[in-house]
Amino acid sequence: MIPLSRRVLTPRTPGGWALFIGRIAAAVLLVLVTLGACVWAFFGQDAFMAYLAVAVFALIAAGCGTYAAVFFLAHRTKVRKGEYGMSGPVQFRRGR
Repeated sequence: MIPLSRRVLTPRTPGGWALFIGRIAAAVLLVLVTLGACVWAFFGQDAFMAYLAVAVFALIAAGCGTYAAVFFLAHRTKVRKGEYGMSGPVQFRRGR
């Protein structure tokens, strides 16, 4: 078994990324629906409308932040593989 510290938690293929993002979206949707049902059941219609406003705002913020997260992960992967800084007029080399 591979130790947790050595596991790669990010997918390596486009299909893997689609599955990864789909699973996250499904989990988020399940949590939002469950919380919405609890808010409606215990606090009523007005609290549910306020919950919807906050949930929509959070979903928009998460959607905008997804691009930043994907670019960060791609950059980190390139740096770890040594690909970053190896093209263009100036090339950075690793220590010998």
